[in-house]
Amino acid sequence: MGPTTDDLGEILGAYTKAGLSGVNVTRPVKQAILLFLDEMSDDARRLGAVNTVVFKKGRAIGHNTDWFGFAEAFRRTMDGVAVEAVVQLGAGGAGAAVAHALLSLGVDQVLVADTGEMCS
Repeated sequence: MGPTTDDLGEILGAYTKAGLSGVNVTRPVKQAILLFLDEMSDDARRLGAVNTVVFKKGRAIGHNTDWFGFAEAFRRTMDGVAVEAVVQLGAGGAGAAVAHALLSLGVDQVLVADTGEMCS
């Protein structure tokens, strides 16, 4: 059996001591890991999730680049698409990042559908 979310603090400490520059974080620990970070970027704090942890001077710093990756792909491939309203299917950690990206791209309204419910 592999590590659990309860092991995150110990794992981060070991990675810091090992001299790693950083690690990628994915589901299911993008939110659970927040409790074990020394600091977070503004985007990670706003989204309440991280996908990258950078180790610097013995500190674990969380970042969220999910939203930026989506925004860049949207800019490159969807130029000229109407952005008044968007319906988004899914509201998990990546969903929050996508909604943040859509709003940063100028979308006026994001309707999120998740587990059969609509919210905005």
